[in-house]
Amino acid sequence: MADAPKILGTDSLRQAYPKLNSAINNSNEALNKSATAETNSTAAVNTANQANEKSDDTQTQLNAVVNRATDSDAMSAQAAVDAKGINKGNLKQRIDDDYNELSASLAQNTTEITKIKEDNAISPEKFTGTDFQKVQAALDYAIANDVSIKFAKIYNITGAGALSINKANGSWDLDRRVLFLQGVGGGIRKDDGGFIFTAPYQNVGDINVNGLKYYSVAGVGTKVWDCDKIIRVTSMNCKYLNVDTVASAANQYCQTMKFIKDHVTGGNDWAFEFKESWDTEIDCLIEARQNGIRNTVGLAKVQNNNLKITGVIEGLSGIAVQLGSCYGLEISGYFEKNHGGHIDLQSLDQHFQYGVLIMKNTFSMTPDQITNNVPAVKMGKIFTGGTNGVTSISNICNGILYNTYANEGGWITGIADRAITNITGRPGHYLQLTQPKTATASAGDYITWGPMSKQNIKSATLSFAANETKTIDLVADPPALAGDPISFSLTNSANFRVEGHEVITNAVRVHITNKTATAANTVVTMSLLKLF
Repeated sequence: MADAPKILGTDSLRQAYPKLNSAINNSNEALNKSATAETNSTAAVNTANQANEKSDDTQTQLNAVVNRATDSDAMSAQAAVDAKGINKGNLKQRIDDDYNELSASLAQNTTEITKIKEDNAISPEKFTGTDFQKVQAALDYAIANDVSIKFAKIYNITGAGALSINKANGSWDLDRRVLFLQGVGGGIRKDDGGFIFTAPYQNVGDINVNGLKYYSVAGVGTKVWDCDKIIRVTSMNCKYLNVDTVASAANQYCQTMKFIKDHVTGGNDWAFEFKESWDTEIDCLIEARQNGIRNTVGLAKVQNNNLKITGVIEGLSGIAVQLGSCYGLEISGYFEKNHGGHIDLQSLDQHFQYGVLIMKNTFSMTPDQITNNVPAVKMGKIFTGGTNGVTSISNICNGILYNTYANEGGWITGIADRAITNITGRPGHYLQLTQPKTATASAGDYITWGPMSKQNIKSATLSFAANETKTIDLVADPPALAGDPISFSLTNSANFRVEGHEVITNAVRVHITNKTATAANTVVTMSLLKLF
């Protein structure tokens, strides 16, 4: 469209109207173009709106197919539905939700796995069958997988025999993993005879038991541990109620058995019995039953090496402790009203007692025991190899504390013991190193005062002719040694004198003269002073 020429003032009408028509034509053309532009603008807006709608539709379609494993829309839609049947709308939303749920579940599982690892324990309830079968299966599984067993209920194995600790043959050398049995309110009941625990071989061991309960009926012959085969057992805080025997090694030695703070109440027979023992400790309450602790036989050798007995033993109808020869025995506890006696180291002793420590015991004797002069401790033969074989420290007894073998053995060395009397039978073999409460303790003609002892040995009545000299031998126990202070006194002393004496083997030889011209009688008393 060209520009229309302007009308000049000098133009005639003929000259002006063509210019005016040209301007009108240009105006019409411009109006037409304006209408076209408006139409085009509206179309552009519509196009833009359509594009936006297509973009949203495209995004919707993309959401439906993002991360598809295949090109199938049906499979993509199916993948947006989770395992619970909930349509998450798109695969990404499902993946996000599944991830969060799985993370929470893994965190919970980690906590539970950590707890399982910390407990490292199984229950017999994991297995099927009778109570016996469940416990046996748990034992086998725990041994094979090195895990513990927790007992939360009482398992009754009556009539089913003994549970077996099925470790490998020779496990005392090869398999030293410890089998842990933990009682959390539970345990085992056996109301018939025989063992609760045994093993297929000797020297099966390394067993730790804590808080387990054992129940039986007194007198039926229930025994818990077969120590002819099982060694190295630690039992702590367990309850043995009406079990006749806790541990028995009737034919073998009891090795490294530790019974700590267990309660052993009710039951007949001996609570603990063994032919021999090595490194064994019994620190229990043993009460209201028949007998306590014993060697099954007496042997002409050391039977018990490093045996320690502590705790409380009271109210037994029989004997508390009866042992043969010991090398390294310690007894320290409270003994009350054991009607068969407290400690008997004499009846089975066929050898000697070596390094025995009787310390900080309280012995409460029954009225009958006091009346009949029953000692709290019947001491066997004491080792005499240059040192005292038995040491007694701070023991208290309301009756007689000790008696010893007659004419055999070494010394009991006593420190701060308190008793009505310390010795019967052979007073010469108890030496109180500390001053007794009553200043002097005497038994007949034997007197102790601190580290000093005095023996008075009297002769029979001696008859002398006028001016006669006689020689007699006086025997002391323990025997006099050269250098020991010795003095003599005589009845009818105005008529007699001691000419001299000499120490000979096992005796003191004394020479006595009647100074008068008439026959006379006298009794000689030798006082032997010994400082230890």
